[in-house]
Amino acid sequence: MTHQHTHSFKKFIHYFWIAISGKETEFTIGSIRKAIFMLSIPMILEMLMESIFALVDIAYVSRVSVNAVATIGLTESVITLVYALAIGLSMAATALLPVESGKRMCKVHGLLRYRPLA
Repeated sequence: MTHQHTHSFKKFIHYFWIAISGKETEFTIGSIRKAIFMLSIPMILEMLMESIFALVDIAYVSRVSVNAVATIGLTESVITLVYALAIGLSMAATALLPVESGKRMCKVHGLLRYRPLA
């Protein structure tokens, strides 16, 4: 492993640790790649734990019957769809909140604003 790879791996571990530690971090300053990485870690871990939970659930339920395993499979599919809907809504809110905040700033400071979709 070269020095460059070692340095990158150490930075990865450092940013990963900051992301899961819950420290308040300013994401508006600095690298956008670092911000996206650190903001995505909690969701990636949550989805990983959800998948592990589903596998353990299937392992225990498989002792009951085949129908129980099928039920777990259907339930996990519905849960995944609910997650997809929630993630989509949160992405839309994330995109709209800065726009609305900017509109309020323009009103407060008396600035003209450009609204191409209005």
